[in-house]
Amino acid sequence: MASPVVAAQESARLPMSVRVMEGKLENVYKDVQFGKLGQFLNTPSHTWIDISSVSDADFDQLSSSLDIPRMILESELVDDSYPRVDYFQYYSMIFARVADVSMVRKDPARLLVNRSGLLVICKGPNMVTLSKTRTHAFDQILEKAKKIHTPGEPVVVSILYALIKHILEQDRQIVTMLELELMALESIPLKDRPSNFLETTFHLRKEVNQLVPSLLHLKEIISMIASKRVPLDGFSDRHEKVFGILVDEASYLHETASNARDNLASLIDLYINTTSFETNKVMRIIAVITSLGIIPALMGLFGSNIIGNPWDIHLWQLFAGIGTTMLALGWVFYRLGWLKG
Repeated sequence: MASPVVAAQESARLPMSVRVMEGKLENVYKDVQFGKLGQFLNTPSHTWIDISSVSDADFDQLSSSLDIPRMILESELVDDSYPRVDYFQYYSMIFARVADVSMVRKDPARLLVNRSGLLVICKGPNMVTLSKTRTHAFDQILEKAKKIHTPGEPVVVSILYALIKHILEQDRQIVTMLELELMALESIPLKDRPSNFLETTFHLRKEVNQLVPSLLHLKEIISMIASKRVPLDGFSDRHEKVFGILVDEASYLHETASNARDNLASLIDLYINTTSFETNKVMRIIAVITSLGIIPALMGLFGSNIIGNPWDIHLWQLFAGIGTTMLALGWVFYRLGWLKG
């Protein structure tokens, strides 16, 4: 699988792709000419227009066709921005980040998460999605919408539900992989943990630190949709309850991801503290050896100059003093616990 950087570069070279669903979920048009967007937008039927591989050179055409100022489109479609809902006079914009997750089984194993920005424009019977990358989300969301849609229901509401459900399922996949990796790391005995243990845990912490706030913002987005603050034709009270279920699901994923982050932080702290404790034990032994070694070295200087000095001291007395001092100091270290394993 290509890396996120390579994938982004490849998608940047691809031409803009336009796919349209009009009226019914079965009425799908692919590779639509950009000049025909106005025809679909002006029809009274519910329409979903998905535009991918959007580049900076396409914003002028998009602004003219969608009747939205270029400045707004550029400011909203930023991959590094946070998920949110913005309201305007005749339409609303939902910015979300769709995750694409994979596990690379190398040494160490890597959880690769590529998040691409998705801008959803809701305007009456029309819904337009814009993305700077080329993805397969259109087909996946369409299949989900066909499974949940019932005759008589507004099509764009079913598509929006399937879209939010798709984003939640991708985030749930990340949470599941994080929990599995965390359980695998916790099951490794302290003495058997590999040298790249910290590198692996820091990488997982980076991913979970991005996931937790993303889920929090996503929960707020779904809450706003459920409160009928997004202008979509046909959105009724029963849809409010359906999207309320997604709010609960997002809340559960956010809580689970937060717990995984706390457990990961505790695991890192335990590893660092354990390593520091083992290092301190070694340093204590070195300190004991150094302290006991200084005594005979210093006393040896006196012993080399005993003959001819005015004080009355013999060599055996010097050796006895050295031995007594070393034993006393060793007893002190033993009482302090420095000689215990």
